[in-house]
Amino acid sequence: MTRRPPSHLRRLVALGATVLAAGCVSENVITVTVGQITVTPAVGRVLETESTQFTATVEDQEGRALNRAPVIWSSDDPAIVSIDSTGMATGMAEGSVTIRAEFRGVTGQATVNVSPAPEVEFAIDSATIAAAVGTLGPEPTRVLILSTAGPLTDLTAEVVYPPGGTTGWLDATLESTSSPTNLVLTPDITGLLVGTYTATVAVSSPVDPDSPHFLPVTLTIAGFTVTESGGSTSVNESGTTDDFTVVLDVEPESDVVMNVVSADPGEVTASPVSLTFTPGNWSTPQTVTVTGVNELISDGDQIVPVVVIVDDEASADAFHPIPGDTVDVTNVDDDIAGFTLTESGGSTGVSEAGTTDDVTVVLDVEPISPVVLTIASTDPGEATVTPVQMTFTSANWAAPQTVTVRGVDDNLLDGDQTSQLRVSVDAAASDDSFDGLAPDSVPIITADDDDAGIALTTFGGGLVDSLLVNESGTSAVFRMALAAQPTSNVVLTLASDDVSEATVAPAVAVFTAANWNVPIQVTVTGVDDAVIDGDQFTDITIAVDPANSDDNFDGIPPRIVPTRTVDNDEAGFLVQQSGGSSFVDEAGGTDSLSVRLVAEPASNVVITAGSADTGEVTVTPATLTFTPANWNDVQVVVMTGVDEDVDDGDQTTEVTLSIDAAASDDDFDTLEDALVLVRTVDDDVAGFTIVQSGGATQVAESGTTDDFTVVLNSEPLSDVVLTLLASDPSEATVAPTNLTFTATDWDTPQTVTVTGVDDLVDDDNVQSVIAVAVSAALSDDTYDPVPDQTVSVTTVDDDSPAGFTVTEIAGTTVSESGTTDDMTVVLDTEPISQVVLTITSSDVGEAAVSVPSMTFTNANWNTPQTLVVTGVDDDVIDGNQTSSLTFSIDQAASDDNFDALADTVITATTTDDDVAGFTVTPSDGTTVVSEAGTTDDLAVVLDAEPASNVVISAASGDLGEV
Repeated sequence: MTRRPPSHLRRLVALGATVLAAGCVSENVITVTVGQITVTPAVGRVLETESTQFTATVEDQEGRALNRAPVIWSSDDPAIVSIDSTGMATGMAEGSVTIRAEFRGVTGQATVNVSPAPEVEFAIDSATIAAAVGTLGPEPTRVLILSTAGPLTDLTAEVVYPPGGTTGWLDATLESTSSPTNLVLTPDITGLLVGTYTATVAVSSPVDPDSPHFLPVTLTIAGFTVTESGGSTSVNESGTTDDFTVVLDVEPESDVVMNVVSADPGEVTASPVSLTFTPGNWSTPQTVTVTGVNELISDGDQIVPVVVIVDDEASADAFHPIPGDTVDVTNVDDDIAGFTLTESGGSTGVSEAGTTDDVTVVLDVEPISPVVLTIASTDPGEATVTPVQMTFTSANWAAPQTVTVRGVDDNLLDGDQTSQLRVSVDAAASDDSFDGLAPDSVPIITADDDDAGIALTTFGGGLVDSLLVNESGTSAVFRMALAAQPTSNVVLTLASDDVSEATVAPAVAVFTAANWNVPIQVTVTGVDDAVIDGDQFTDITIAVDPANSDDNFDGIPPRIVPTRTVDNDEAGFLVQQSGGSSFVDEAGGTDSLSVRLVAEPASNVVITAGSADTGEVTVTPATLTFTPANWNDVQVVVMTGVDEDVDDGDQTTEVTLSIDAAASDDDFDTLEDALVLVRTVDDDVAGFTIVQSGGATQVAESGTTDDFTVVLNSEPLSDVVLTLLASDPSEATVAPTNLTFTATDWDTPQTVTVTGVDDLVDDDNVQSVIAVAVSAALSDDTYDPVPDQTVSVTTVDDDSPAGFTVTEIAGTTVSESGTTDDMTVVLDTEPISQVVLTITSSDVGEAAVSVPSMTFTNANWNTPQTLVVTGVDDDVIDGNQTSSLTFSIDQAASDDNFDALADTVITATTTDDDVAGFTVTPSDGTTVVSEAGTTDDLAVVLDAEPASNVVISAASGDLGEV
């Protein structure tokens, strides 16, 4: 019989066949039987409004995880727990509920317990704040914020004012954003009137489902008004009265008691000493009467404060912060401070020979403290007085004290002289009541016992004959004094007979008997008259004022000093720029020049104004006329910028002002022109503007188009060429690729068309840009530095989703004899990068694959690759066997667009070629024994591997032989 090769050799042959074989498969969908679903966590706890994530693990019957199984989530009671499609569970109300995850009829579940969410809780139901008008406002109020059922986070506070109410007076802040914390309420009463203000503070937390919670806040600004009758309050020491009223400005919650206190009851008393206001009479004014108190001392009018203040212990809380108010009450003194002078014989006379006379002094009323009187002679050169000071006290105030007056010899022929004995209060050393007394005096006549020209000199001592000055304001000076001592003042007047050419100072000089020989400086100054009139001569006259001078000097003749004023006037005109320079802008901006003559002309002067470039600057008016009447009036030339569309930068233009010699005073004909540089600020900026149709640019791979326009922002001096470049021509192209603008069409928009480009890659919508740039070599230099701009383009993808297809020829069947079958694999769409498929057999002892992997690129993605499946001989009588061929994406080595693809599984059938049987082989081909008892052997072997033990029985057909 034919012997089969040993099994280990058969396996080697089969293995070699699998290495050489190649084949192909098709994509199959395998039905998976779900074993169980596990929900994690099994028990979850959440607060109301809080969310937590649950996950579901789906396994097949062999315990393998089905990672992409789309479970359906549900809640037994969505009113307690709601759950979305991702397994996110949210607590809705207190309670316990079961949530479920279901896939293909199999369900996993978990329990969710919902606890109440914490809520904001205020330590008080409302906040009341008291304040007073005229104060800085109350200290901040702190309200404790707690929470029920656990802490709160992310707390916020907001002030809400009633509709139509006053807003902005309350600031509410939280010391921290987690409970417990304090809500700090800080009112700002600046500008608020007396009254009641309300607001509500809303405190919220995202954890608190009942947020916001509201805290009412009330601010009461209390005050009272004191009104003096007649606008002030005054009484008299004789006991007269005056009154004022007090009234509350706002209704109190309970009684308010006001105390009335006089700061000096010895001067003023007040009645009543307290006022009580109730919620019933708060708006009714109550009267306080003040009365003057008499005393016998001359203390002058006294100002006594009467204070009205809230009695905090007896008054409503809202009125505690109110400061007291004060009424200043004047108590008029009826004791008048004064003193009396009495002349002996009814008058006071002395002589230069040294005779004396007396005057007595006494106070009119008793002082509170000493009164010191100062005694003085108004002319000690004619009469002296002793003593020079007297002191009166409350003990001697009524006793007269004597002043002795003595005549003084002055050796002057001044006639009888009258001076004054002056008595005044030394305020610093005296009773204040006497401080305001005016000095008093009596005349003193001193009998005279004595028996009477003008000198003009230079500072060098020489005589003054004439003076020289200039219109520029130079001066000439000399000295002046009396030639003899006068007995009374001598008044000299100084005058110029033409003050438009020269002035003299001083205008009046007074000499006395004391300074008659002390020289006074006289200054003569030239005056600028602005007239071209040559040198002028003026007389300076010095004369005695007989009405105010010593009669002995009345007959002195006036002194005349001739003075020459040198003319400094020259023809000219002055041009002044506003701000020191001239600027205009192309938008029609203006600037001005102020023009005037510097000297008065004899006839009209005409100045012409002109612009060197009227395309940049115009001037108005074109001529200015100055006359002898208006020569020093300023006339204005207005310069106006002219707009053009060229970006030529700032331009400088010459504006010229010239004398029109034919129409002007001859003195002005030779004047040079005035040149003013005017800068015109350019408002044209080189650039270009892109406008996308519809505001964005989008095309599709099917070849649709979109467009945008491009236009220059300013007129160029020469052509401007813009280049257009697509960053990704495989997605979108642009036409045209350049645009040319000229000086005539620069402001006409040109259209650019963008076209979508098809590709075979599933690359989603792709963003690319169209770059628009100035071609510097071909464009106006002004446009060279203009920055590039880009237009973003979206190309909408039209390619199939990532995938691959496995194709079987007619099912996959091989046999243990080493037969093969094949299948093809191809990608459904072009990848961006390579795609690697791994291929595995679930039982390589039955079916082997020709390659462990296949690699597809964007060059061969649509070329099918063949996989060969080869049957493997196992010598086991196991019947036909099925195995799974799994095609998987190698995510680490593949285009990310293919990573999420599910595995494809193909079933391969291996046909069994093993038949049950056994073979007996004699040694040496035959079996021979002898009756002598010799032996021979038989070899027994199974033809196939059994699934379990095989027992073979051996028996002799003739036990008598063998």
